[in-house]
Amino acid sequence: MEVFLSNVPPHLTDRTLEKELRPYMNALDITEWSCSSKKDNKLGWVIFLYQEDANKFLRRHGKQSMAGPKATRIFSSRDSTAPDPFALKSLTHRLQDKSNPDDNDSIKFAFTHLACGHNSFGGDQKALVFHQQYRFNQRGLSKFCKRMLVLKFDNGSKVEIPYSSVFEMIHSSQPTTFTLILSEPPRFYSSKIDLQETMTRLSLGPRKPQQKSLVRCLGIPNSREHVKYASACLVYQLAVFDPDFDLKMITLEKKGLLGITHSYVQLNQTPAHGMEDYHSSWARFYDLLVAAGQRNTMPFGILVQLQSLVWNNFLHPRSAHVIAVSLQAMFANAKATNKPEPISEQAFKSLRENTHNGIPFPCHNTDPKLLDPTEILDHLFVIEKRLRSEKDYRSALLEPDMGNHHALVFKAMVTPTRITLHGPEPEPMNRILRRFLNQTNYFMRVTFCDEDGGDLFFNPRVSYDQIFNRYREVLNGGIPIAGRIYQFLGFSHSSLRSHSAWFSAPFVDDDGQLQLYGNIIKALGDFEHIEIPAKCAARIGQAFSETPTFINLTEDHIRHSNIPDVKSQDGDIERVFSDVVGTISQEVLELVWPRLPRGSLIPTCLQIRWGGVKGMLSLDSRLPGQTICVRRESMEKFPSNDVENLEICDAASRPLKLVLNRQMIKIMEDLGVDNNFFLQLQKREVDRLRAVTADAYNTGTFLHLQGVGSTFFLPSSIKSLENYGIDLTSQLYDRTQINFLGRDEGVDDDDEDAVGPNHKYYRSEKILGVLYRNVDEKQIWDEDISRVVSKAGPSVWAQFVGLMQRKIKEYSAGLIRWETRLEEAKSLRNVYEDTVGGFMTQYSDSHMKQLTEVEVFCGSISNKLGSQTRRQKDNSKKLKQEFDRLAEHMTQHMRRKARNTEVQGAEAYNYVQNTFFASQDDYYERLLEPNREALEVSYACLMVGMQTENESEYESWGYLERFKVIAASVVLKELTELVNRITGGRLVDGAEGGGGGFVGVSSGSSFSYAYSGYDVDVGQYPNYGYSQYL
Repeated sequence: MEVFLSNVPPHLTDRTLEKELRPYMNALDITEWSCSSKKDNKLGWVIFLYQEDANKFLRRHGKQSMAGPKATRIFSSRDSTAPDPFALKSLTHRLQDKSNPDDNDSIKFAFTHLACGHNSFGGDQKALVFHQQYRFNQRGLSKFCKRMLVLKFDNGSKVEIPYSSVFEMIHSSQPTTFTLILSEPPRFYSSKIDLQETMTRLSLGPRKPQQKSLVRCLGIPNSREHVKYASACLVYQLAVFDPDFDLKMITLEKKGLLGITHSYVQLNQTPAHGMEDYHSSWARFYDLLVAAGQRNTMPFGILVQLQSLVWNNFLHPRSAHVIAVSLQAMFANAKATNKPEPISEQAFKSLRENTHNGIPFPCHNTDPKLLDPTEILDHLFVIEKRLRSEKDYRSALLEPDMGNHHALVFKAMVTPTRITLHGPEPEPMNRILRRFLNQTNYFMRVTFCDEDGGDLFFNPRVSYDQIFNRYREVLNGGIPIAGRIYQFLGFSHSSLRSHSAWFSAPFVDDDGQLQLYGNIIKALGDFEHIEIPAKCAARIGQAFSETPTFINLTEDHIRHSNIPDVKSQDGDIERVFSDVVGTISQEVLELVWPRLPRGSLIPTCLQIRWGGVKGMLSLDSRLPGQTICVRRESMEKFPSNDVENLEICDAASRPLKLVLNRQMIKIMEDLGVDNNFFLQLQKREVDRLRAVTADAYNTGTFLHLQGVGSTFFLPSSIKSLENYGIDLTSQLYDRTQINFLGRDEGVDDDDEDAVGPNHKYYRSEKILGVLYRNVDEKQIWDEDISRVVSKAGPSVWAQFVGLMQRKIKEYSAGLIRWETRLEEAKSLRNVYEDTVGGFMTQYSDSHMKQLTEVEVFCGSISNKLGSQTRRQKDNSKKLKQEFDRLAEHMTQHMRRKARNTEVQGAEAYNYVQNTFFASQDDYYERLLEPNREALEVSYACLMVGMQTENESEYESWGYLERFKVIAASVVLKELTELVNRITGGRLVDGAEGGGGGFVGVSSGSSFSYAYSGYDVDVGQYPNYGYSQYL
C-alpha cells in the first residue's frame, strides 16, 4: 500500500527523507517500508509492504499534520493509485536479506583535535617520533565504518580515510591517540549549507533548486595552512576519548578492519627549520635539483628519480637532500676521471617499485637504519652492481622492442591533493615521439585521477569544483620537475578516455631548433580553418595516437595516389560506401608484416595515420607494385606536409569474439528467444567451470584456452603431472583463501561512507534474474574447485623435483652438471622478479597498491569491487602482452639452442649410431649435446626458483614464486626431448618404463607417443605427449 505525502521540504532526498521518517516508523514498530521524494517539489511517497502497517500509520498521522524537519508540517493521506510493483519486490528482497545476520555497526570515538605531519626516528634510542606540521583544533566524532574511517567535525566538515590506504594504526595510551600511517591522502569534505540555504529550509526565503550538500576540498576545510601539507604529510594523529574506550578498542581489533599496534609515539610539536620541518627542507632540496639540472652535474633522469622519492612520499626532503649531495659529488668525480656514471635510473626504479624490499614506512617495528640516507645510498649501489652484472639479460629483454615500437617516457599522476612521478616506462610510439626520438625525456604522460589512482566518479551530492580548478591550474601552469616546466601539449582519443594527456618541456632538437608548444603543433599541419575547439583538439590528437609500427614511403619506394569515394545517389540522399577506407597493394602489405609487433598474425586491413589522413587501408590485390590509395574526401581531416611515414595504429589480424552479454540477452529475450536456450548455454559453461580442477588434463586445457603459459609450455606440463602420479588437484587451493559474503553489501543506516547512489534491488523473474540466481559461486567453489589441502606426504614441488632428479640422472648418465649454472640462474631470476615487480606497479591503479603476481602471471587485473574498469581492461591487455614477452624471453634463455629438425625420427637414431661409436662416455656426451646446456640452465633455474627468502642472500626472494613454474615447464620440455632422442624415434614399450612421450610414464600395454616426426615444435600444443587424448 502507498501513502502520499505533501508539503515535503524540496531539499530532502530519498535518504534524508527516510532518516526523518524513521523515528515515526520505529514508534509504530513498522520495519518493512520505503520512501521516495520528487526533486524540487513538495511531494513524497511511502510504500508499505503490509497493508496493516499502512493503516496503522494513517490512523496516527493521517488526519493531522506530522512534524517534519525544522518543524515543517507534512500531511499524509492514502494514495489513490496502486504502488509500484517493483518497489514492492524491492521491499520483499530487503526483508529476505534482513534474515541474514550482518554485523555492520560502526564503532565511534570522540576526538578533541586532528594533527598531520610525518614520522622519523630520533634520539639515542632511535624512538619513533611524530613531527607535527599542522593541528586542527576542532572536536568531532570518529566512526570506524565498513570500508573507511570517517571523521566528522562539529562544524560540519568531514574527512574520509579508506582502510585500504592505512598501512598501520598505532594506539598510544599516554596520551590516548591514534596515529595513522597512510599510503595516500584522505578525502576532505566541507558542508555546503550557507545562510541562504538554511533560510530556504526554514521556509523564510524563496525556493531554489536543490544543491549539492558536500564540497570536495584540497585539504581540511577552511584551512589554507593544511592544504600545503595535505600532499606530503601522510601521518595523522587523532586525540580520542571515550568512557567505554577499552571495550570499544577490543571490539575494533576483533573486527580486523585495519592493522592496529600498541606502542608509544613521541610528539614533536615544533619541527626544526631546514631539518624536520617539511616546507623549508623541500625548498632547500628543490633548489639543489634546479642547480644540478642547470649545471648538468647529474643526469636529468636521476634528478627526476630523486624528486619522485619525495613527491611519492618515500623519503623526507631532508633525507633526499643528503642523498643528492652525495650523488652530485660522485657524478662529478666520475666525470673528472672519465669513469662510468656511478648509478642509473633503473636502480632508483627498482628501489621505488619494490615495496617488499624497498624503502619501508616509518612504523613502530621498522629498523631505523633502513631509513638512514647512507644506508639507502649503499643499498642503491648494491642494486646497481647487480643490474650491471645482469646487463646482457636485461638488454636482450628490452632492446628488440624498444627502438622500433616503444619509447621510454616519464609519467605523472595528478590527484586532488598531490602529484606523483613514475617511470621512465615503455610507451607505444606516436608521431611526436618518433619525430623527437632523442628528446623523449622532454615528454611526459600525465593522468588525472582520484587519490587511489582510480577515476574521479560523479556523485550527485558532492561538488568537485575545487578539484577541477586544481586540475585546470595544472593544465595551465604545468608541472615543475628539477627546473623544467612540463606543460600541456595534447591528447589522443584513447588517452582522453583514460583521463590522461601529453605534456612537454621546452627543448632544442637535433637541428638546433627550439621546440615549444606552438612549434610542435604547427609542424603537424594546418588547423587554422577548424573553428570548433573540441574538433581542433581531436584533429591535433591524431598525432598522439599510438602507432607502434611505421613504414617510410620514400625509403621503400612506395607510391601514393588519391581515389574518389564510392557513392550512390538514393533520391535526395547521397550514400557513401567507402567512408575512410582506402586500399593497399600486396607488396606494401608484405613490407608491413615483418614490422608489426610480436604476436600479430598476417592482416589484410590496417588502421593508419598519414599526415592529416586517418582511417583504414584494405588489401586490393589488383593494385600493381608498391602502392597505397587514399580517399582524401573522407580520410583527410586536415592538410599536412608531414607525409614521410605511413603510421600503423592497429591491424585486423584476428577475429573478434562475440560475447553474449547482458544487453544482448535482454534484446534477444524481447525478440522472443526461448529461455531454455540461455539456460542450456549457462549450464554448459557452468559444467565446464566445475570440471576445470577435476583433473590435471582439464586444468591444462583450460589454461591453454585462456592463453595462460602457452609461451613456456605450461598447459602440457600441468597435464603431465597426473601421468607422473603427482596429484595436483588435491593441492590447488585452501578453503580458507576466499571468504564469501553470502549477501550483497547494502547501505547501512549509520554508514557515513555511503557515497554512491541508493540503489534498490528486487527478485527479477526475467531471464537475467534467473541466470543470476542459477550461479552459486560458493557452492561451485566448495564442491568443484576448492580442495582440502593434503598435509600428509611431500608437496607437489617436492615430488616434481625428486622425479626430475631421478630421470635426469637416469637418462644423462650423471653428465648434467647444473651446479655450474647457478650464477646464471640467479641472474635470470633477478631479471624476472625485477620485471614482474615493475609490472605490478606500472599497471596498477596506484603505485602503493601493487598487483599480485597471479594477476601479472595470468595477464588479468581483478577489481575487488566488481567488474573491471575501462582502465583496468586496457591495462590487462598490455600486461598480458608484456608478461608473455618476458616469459618467452626467459624460456629462450633457458633453452639456449635452435631447433635442429633436419634429421628426425629413425634417421636421427641411425645418425647417432653411425657417427658416435667411440667410448661410452663420448657417446652419451654427444647424445646429450643438443640438450645439455638447456637442461643444465633450466634445472639450475628450477633449483634457484625453489629457494625462499631464508635460503638465499637475496631478501626479496620468496616474495615472488612463479619463476620456478617457468623453469619447471622448460625442464620437462627439454627432458622429454632428450628421452625421444635416446629412444631413437622408436615407439616406446610400456614395459620399458617409457610412454606418453614423457620420461618414466607408462600408458599401459598399448603403444605410446614418442617422436612426432614433423618439423614443428609440438611442445606448444595442449595434447603433446598424451596418446590417450590423441
